[in-house]
Amino acid sequence: MAQSTDPEELEDGEIEEAEETTPRESVEDPEPDEKTDTHSIDPAKAIKPRDKSRVSAPSVLERVYGEEGRASVRLERCKVPRLSEVQNLLLWVLAEGTSPVWAFVKNKPLIHQVVMVAVPGLDYFTYNQAELPNLKKYFGNPITTSTLNGFVRQPRSVGELFTVPLSRKRKHYLDELGQGISSKDEPPNKKAKRSDKPEPRKTDPFPPSHYCMTRKQIAERKFPACMRGDASEGEDDYPCTQPSGAAEGDAAWERMVAMDCEMVITSEGYELARMSLTNEAGQLLLDTLVLPEHNVTDHNTRYSGITAAMLEPITTTLADAQRMFMEVVSAETLLVGHALENDLSALKLAHYRLLDTSVLFPHPRGPPMRSKLSYLAERHLKRLIQQGSHDSVVDAQASMDLVKLKVHNGPAFGVPAVKDSAGDRLLQVLTAVGVRCSVVDHQDVLNRHVTGNANALLCFSDKECVAKAVREIGSQGIGFVWTQLRELNAYHEKAAVLQSMVPYKLAKTSQEEILQRMDLQLGKLYEAAAPNTMFIVPTCQGNTAVVRLMQERKWRADKKLDGLPKWTTECESLLVKASARANKALCFVVVKQ
Repeated sequence: MAQSTDPEELEDGEIEEAEETTPRESVEDPEPDEKTDTHSIDPAKAIKPRDKSRVSAPSVLERVYGEEGRASVRLERCKVPRLSEVQNLLLWVLAEGTSPVWAFVKNKPLIHQVVMVAVPGLDYFTYNQAELPNLKKYFGNPITTSTLNGFVRQPRSVGELFTVPLSRKRKHYLDELGQGISSKDEPPNKKAKRSDKPEPRKTDPFPPSHYCMTRKQIAERKFPACMRGDASEGEDDYPCTQPSGAAEGDAAWERMVAMDCEMVITSEGYELARMSLTNEAGQLLLDTLVLPEHNVTDHNTRYSGITAAMLEPITTTLADAQRMFMEVVSAETLLVGHALENDLSALKLAHYRLLDTSVLFPHPRGPPMRSKLSYLAERHLKRLIQQGSHDSVVDAQASMDLVKLKVHNGPAFGVPAVKDSAGDRLLQVLTAVGVRCSVVDHQDVLNRHVTGNANALLCFSDKECVAKAVREIGSQGIGFVWTQLRELNAYHEKAAVLQSMVPYKLAKTSQEEILQRMDLQLGKLYEAAAPNTMFIVPTCQGNTAVVRLMQERKWRADKKLDGLPKWTTECESLLVKASARANKALCFVVVKQ
């Protein structure tokens, strides 16, 4: 429980975030759920639902197109598309978006799956000079695409592909659908149906343990010094929770227990006065009052709910509370709470598997600001708590329900939208029209872009991404598969640090090896797909790392820093050429025959 006098939570915790909606279950027939707010608006609904006959009645397609019917795509080089227009092709095929002017799709209803493979760092010149037999054999001639700018970083380009712009037509549709009703208001003459519990689903994107606080996050907060790893000998030498002996992967490693504590003010500062523990169902596991060790100067009743009369008959000591806590919570248990550093400091215990709602639901203004638990409960659970004094049982239940909601909806749920990417989330739009999605990528992409019922598969290398993507491509009913080959772009980023002013003198043998591996991996993805699978392979940008390096050197040379020589006309010409090369990205589009 966050202490009420903590300046990090005062006032700023009440700042409103952008309204989010809970994505619905991914099913073939996306009918509105009765449990969904009747007045809340899912922006993804602005796209017409996908025709079920395209996926549920292949016999109809066979009668129309024949058993050997094939879809195809022809790229029109009438214009240079942007990344957002590459995404529009995906929506046109799977979600009835608008027809792109740069690509003509024949027999579109036959396309049952779209696989998008981002290959950042591959530019037009590298493609022409390199030996890439699989890419050139299977994926045909690419079309040139424009990047966001010549020095953009890879995460920004990926974000552009995962954000659906709000077109004027869709924005008008949403305005009419909303009819000016605020998300906090009830519809006239009709009581909205709400539920604190998430709707049932087959699987969650990640298990609860995925959301544990990292050692870095623990070190940045005011946890006991022994947990932060900076305690001097004897300082905050608190006992740790003990392992239960359960094997890793056992259910005990995913068991969640919510905790909330109430503190009073003594002559030595804040001390524990009440501790409550609940399980995942909200049932009470432990609720006990604790006698403070020192003289109480302020019971802090306004916030803690503790009075002198309540503590008068209590004989339970802090050591007793620690023993009772460790009987319920083992080292493997996932401890749930809000601002847990306050609770663990008051309990004088160390525990490292933490799910903290103040971390999982970050403040819109970023750290050190934190949203109040009462604000998060009202916003996401539609529940009013802490109306007057606090109740540690109610607060623990609210923290648990918030974490369950996060686990249910994925890492992107509850995270304020990025200002420079106004629009809808791609996976939310596709899921809303009945398209099952799988994202195979590194953790940064999964945390930022996976939401709703999309499958999220964590990878640490291109080889692992391809192996898992191949399995998803062959899975029944998956309509969209995303993965990314990062090795080439990572090579550019590392090489730029060691590179001289001449931008293209890279270690050619290393780059050639990377390109060969990339080509082999693209071939594996293509061969794993069934006929009538569409592949979209955007390269997003060229070598923007060297452009950023040269721009930095130009600035330092102009400021006469680091003893760099004067920036010459020749250097400027090299910068212009490098920027033009980085801006010339590619996009391959093909339907497997």
